[in-house]
Amino acid sequence: MGPLSGNEELGIITHVSFVTDDLILSASDSIMHQWDAHSGEFNPDQFKGHEDPVIIAACLPDRRTIASLGKEGVVLLWDRHTLEIVHDFLVGLDSAVVAAFSLDGTKLVAIQRGRCCIWDVERGEMITEFIETPMAAMQLCVAFVSDSTHVIIGYGDGYLRRWDIESWEMVGVPFGGHDQPIVFIVCSPDGKLIATSAFDAKTHLWDGETHEVLTQMDGSGTLVFSPDSRYSARSTVNRQLIIDEIIMVYSNRTHFEERPQSGPSGSHVVPSSRYC
Repeated sequence: MGPLSGNEELGIITHVSFVTDDLILSASDSIMHQWDAHSGEFNPDQFKGHEDPVIIAACLPDRRTIASLGKEGVVLLWDRHTLEIVHDFLVGLDSAVVAAFSLDGTKLVAIQRGRCCIWDVERGEMITEFIETPMAAMQLCVAFVSDSTHVIIGYGDGYLRRWDIESWEMVGVPFGGHDQPIVFIVCSPDGKLIATSAFDAKTHLWDGETHEVLTQMDGSGTLVFSPDSRYSARSTVNRQLIIDEIIMVYSNRTHFEERPQSGPSGSHVVPSSRYC
């Protein structure tokens, strides 16, 4: 399958989310766009409501409510069927924020200049606040682990550190493999994989338990795992978004395999106007 129609209006891809069978892209124009991840069809219905570009988005457990955070510091909750905003609350952050939703969309972690806040997304209330967190100047990206008890933060020294969200104590020891600052991190829903990207233009895939690097790819940018952890969506150097099947083999080596153009489902490619 070739490039999808309807994508010419996209700018920089700032975030990608799998929502059941749909692929939602957040673009630089503050609008969230939709594609069907199986058929590759573009859905012209758009989520419009943010004043600034969308940083992150997620689907809540009811599979009907979408949560999104914009650079203006506002979280919007949407009815994914009617595209209406059903609730909103102010997080009060600026462009320096590092943030992530939990995999089920019910929690939000937001870190800014060493201040870390955990929010209940459904109620729009802050759960926990840590005023001063270690190595604040080097906190560049964050992701929840699958059970939402810990977050993993990517740092400017090329290392990852895991933190307990109740005590804010580091869990285990730092682990690293990048030569440059880590700017993107995501964990798979089954907890088995971690993907990171860095300024060294490399994407690493890690074992979620041993923290060993399983494989690496050239290029860096937006990447997300499907709800069943079988697929990933990633941006490429030719300004496209590719859906890959993640092949797990018994030797514990892992790699990405692009879904073939002639396969039963095809590979779904979404070009954007600029590479992220």
